[in-house]
Amino acid sequence: MRDRRRYLHWVFEAKKRFGLCVLDYAITSNHVHLLVKDTRPNVIAQSMQLIAGRTAQEYNQRRAMQGAFWEDRYPAIEIDEHLVRCLGSRAEVEKGHRQGENVYSALGQTNSGRYLIVFFVRKKTRQALPISARDMTRAERRRYEEK
Repeated sequence: MRDRRRYLHWVFEAKKRFGLCVLDYAITSNHVHLLVKDTRPNVIAQSMQLIAGRTAQEYNQRRAMQGAFWEDRYPAIEIDEHLVRCLGSRAEVEKGHRQGENVYSALGQTNSGRYLIVFFVRKKTRQALPISARDMTRAERRRYEEK
């Protein structure tokens, strides 16, 4: 838990230092998902260098270890491609419940079998800007499986 808190500390330090726009995140026991927006050139690269470097330094110092901490570089995936791949062809989109609201939700099943609901804003360029994502509730999953 301490390592996760420290990782998150450095994410928000990067937000302060470089202007990293953090839309959402998930920190698991063995990997991290960051949903960030590129606000200017090199923001993501500088931020990831800070986050990964400081997290590794702190962990290695605490454990009296040396050497590589991270297995590999972070894979940066453009969000539209990632959403399509995660949700696959079974995604269904419905407009938000408030009139004039441009917030949509997509129900879908990932290739690994997880049932997700993703909330996003649809831009005039027809690109999806994700706001958040979570596991479906039982009611949402029933509705999804009925269609």
